Amino acid sequence: MKIVILCSPDAFANAVKPKRLAEYFTERSAVVELLSTAGLGRWSSSGVLSKIPAPNINKLSLYILEALSAIATRSGNSYINKHVNSKMATIISKKRAVFVHKILESKAPDVIICENNSDIGFLALPRVSRIQILDLPAPYAEERYYGGSLSKKGYEKYKKYEVEMYKRADYIAFHWHTYADFVKKNKYNGSNFIDMSYGVEPKIKRAKYADNPRIIFMGLLNGYWVNLPLLSELCKRYPNIDVYGGPEPPKHYGINYKGYAPSKDVIAEYQFGLVTISDDPLRKSSFSSKHLEYLSYGLPVLTPSWRQDSLLEGGSIYYNDSDSLGEEIHEYLNADEWIKKSNMSLAIAKKMSWDNALVGLDAVLKDGGLL
Repeated sequence: MKIVILCSPDAFANAVKPKRLAEYFTERSAVVELLSTAGLGRWSSSGVLSKIPAPNINKLSLYILEALSAIATRSGNSYINKHVNSKMATIISKKRAVFVHKILESKAPDVIICENNSDIGFLALPRVSRIQILDLPAPYAEERYYGGSLSKKGYEKYKKYEVEMYKRADYIAFHWHTYADFVKKNKYNGSNFIDMSYGVEPKIKRAKYADNPRIIFMGLLNGYWVNLPLLSELCKRYPNIDVYGGPEPPKHYGINYKGYAPSKDVIAEYQFGLVTISDDPLRKSSFSSKHLEYLSYGLPVLTPSWRQDSLLEGGSIYYNDSDSLGEEIHEYLNADEWIKKSNMSLAIAKKMSWDNALVGLDAVLKDGGLL
C-alpha cells in the first residue's frame, strides 16, 4: 500500500496531523510519503518540487500570481486585498493543481490524503489513486472571506469551486467536528463525510495547583482569528499571562511575549490555558489544537463564550471579555475545585488520543480493499 499525504507543514499545528497520519499508515505496513507543496509557487524549488522545470511559462505565471496575492494580502489596503485575491483565488488553485497532479501521477499512490486547502484542485483532473481523501484544517473560502481576503462576490465564486472539489473527493473530513458541522449546515452536506478528527499525545508531566495561578497562551500569533486585540486586552488586565509562539506580535499590543517555548512541556508549569478567537460565524464553530494540548497536561482551558464545544466542555471555562475572565477564574482558586476541573481535562484528553481520532480510517481502507 502506497500513501501520499499532501501537506504544507509549518512550526505549528499544520505539521502535526500529517506526521500522525504517516505513523498510522506505517504501522499498517504502508509506504508513506509526506509531500510538502509549501514551495510550489516559488521560482526555484527543491526536493520533489525540483522536478518541475524552472524555465516554464506555467511555473512563471503561478509564481507571479502567488506573489501578487501575497503582496495584496500584506498591503494593509482592504480594497486591494479583496479585489486582487477575489480575482485570483480560483485561478491560483487551478494552476497549482496542474503541478500537483503531475507529481502525484508520477508516484502512482493507492491513497492520497490532502491536508492543504490550496491543493484540492487536483481532484478536478483525472484520478491518480484508488482512494482520494480531503482532510482539511478549516473551510477555506470562509476563512479567507472573514479574514478580509475575499469580497462577497469572490467568496461565492471560490465557495462554488470548493464545493465542487468536496463532491469529487471519495471522502471528506475536517480537523474537528464543529468545522464539519459548519460545512454541512452552510455549504455542502454530501454523503462522503467521514470522521477523521484531530488528536493529542498522552503526556507524562501534569500541571499542579498553585495559590497564585499562571495562565499560558501558546500558538500562532498572526492569523486574524487569533484575535490579538482580545489577547492584548487580557494581557494588560492580567499580568500573569505568558504568551509563547510566533511570529512576535507588534509591540503596541503590549503582550507579554516569551518567544518560542523550548518544549510543549512548559505548559505543565501553568494552571490555566488560554484560547482567544474571533467571533465571526466560522470561528464560532472553530477549533484550536492548543485547546487539546492544554487539556493533555491537565490545565482547565479559558475560552471565549462564543465558541462552545460539547466534546471539550468539561475542561473548559467560558469567559465573555476581560472583565469576566477574572470572575470565572475565581471559582478555581480553591484547590479542590481546580483539581476536579484538571482531572476532567485529563479525562477528555485521554478520549481525544490520536488512536481514537484516526480510527475511522480503518473502515475506509477496508472498503477500498487495502486493509
